Amino acid sequence: MMARLHRRLAAARAADEGVTLIELMVAAFLSTLILVAMCTMFVVVARQTVASQGVRLSTADASNIVNVISTTIRSVRARHCVVDRRPDRG
Repeated sequence: MMARLHRRLAAARAADEGVTLIELMVAAFLSTLILVAMCTMFVVVARQTVASQGVRLSTADASNIVNVISTTIRSVRARHCVVDRRPDRG
């Protein structure tokens, strides 16, 4: 049984001639395509991240400006408004 297995393995090794040049070129081409696709995806994601951070910072700045304006308007209005609490004499 073991001798038969050894003969099969030896025959399989003898029949294996290695990698041809065409197979190597195809593998290199496919690897290059995959690498280019991954690099392109990385660059696109990096650009989108930078753009979204810019939008986020601009939105935060606008929100802070509106809050300051709102607080200023409320404080000025509270100082200058006189509320008459007497009932109407209608």
